[in-house]
Amino acid sequence: MEGQSHGRSFIVEFPSYQAAKDCYASAEYQAAIELRTDAARFDLVIAKGLGD
Repeated sequence: MEGQSHGRSFIVEFPSYQAAKDCYASAEYQAAIELRTDAARFDLVIAKGLGD
């Protein structure tokens, strides 16, 4: 979704692939992106799991 690889990995599990995409597209998360712009570097990847 965004970023350049810079370090540690963290995994957040969602009930489904679509739920993760919906969270990313939400107004709340989009507002958070503005707050962290130029303040942090990280990768954000949404991947399908075994159940999707």
